[in-house]
Amino acid sequence: MPFIGQEPITGAYHVLDSITTSATATYNLQLNSGAFSPATANQLMVSLNGVIQKPGSSFTVSGSTITFSSALTSSDSIDFIIALGDVLSVGTPTDGTVSTAKIAPNAVTMDKLPSALSFSGKTVSNFTNPNGYNLLDSRTDTSNVAYGGDVVILDFSSYINDYNTFWFSINVDATGADGNQHYYLSTLNSGGTQLNMAMTMHGFNANSQVNTPQTGVNGNFFRFAYRQYKQMAATLTGYIHNHPNTGDQNATMQLQSNWQYAGLGAARANGSIRVTSNDQIAKLGLNFDAGDSGGGDSGSTNSNCRVFAEVYGIR
Repeated sequence: MPFIGQEPITGAYHVLDSITTSATATYNLQLNSGAFSPATANQLMVSLNGVIQKPGSSFTVSGSTITFSSALTSSDSIDFIIALGDVLSVGTPTDGTVSTAKIAPNAVTMDKLPSALSFSGKTVSNFTNPNGYNLLDSRTDTSNVAYGGDVVILDFSSYINDYNTFWFSINVDATGADGNQHYYLSTLNSGGTQLNMAMTMHGFNANSQVNTPQTGVNGNFFRFAYRQYKQMAATLTGYIHNHPNTGDQNATMQLQSNWQYAGLGAARANGSIRVTSNDQIAKLGLNFDAGDSGGGDSGSTNSNCRVFAEVYGIR
């Protein structure tokens, strides 16, 4: 039948297939002999016996089925059903079709990333670590280890081109030793060669007596604690600076040591190291030797202990 008023714009509506009424309230909606599912009943304009029906009360829609409020008869006439507009679905993009230009800046947040990212087989370039301390290497002994020889405990050689400054902490738990011990630190380059150091370390114990673990001399071993009381812990912390400008004093260290001095109580000392060659510090080693038997200890040569150490790169 003709429209009263302006006819709907072509393309903005669909006239559904005609429906033959019968003694039922439910009918199938079709467009060009195919099922048609409107978004809601409000999308449909329905004329029944020349009267426009009200969506939601005169009829409802579920999927491609229209249900009138009461059963019709074969003498009733559905004049027309017009679907206003199209139902559009957002499809799933084909794999690999979304370009980076289509992703808004900062659209991918941390809560959308998996808890563990794998970059296996991938090359990550132009990546900058956030400012702060970034853990590079660590060591945790779960049982006593003999440190009577030179043992590399921290290796950050693969990071010396990424960082100029490092912070480290070494805790030596001498639970397996007896007698008094001496602790020695060694510095090595990326090839594993021990570096010659100009070094000094001075401090005091609990009785305000001067302790000098290391005098101002050169060598490959830096003594950061001595006459350490048996089965106690000693800690060494400090900063490593591999200066970007080359020179005879290429790498330096700032250090602080804490330990239990046999017979005299808690002790502390501050020190510094300068590498005498044009090289960079890339590894730290430990040597734990038995010392004198002062303080009434047995003076055992047992050099067993547990080491807990970490090194961080700083930006």
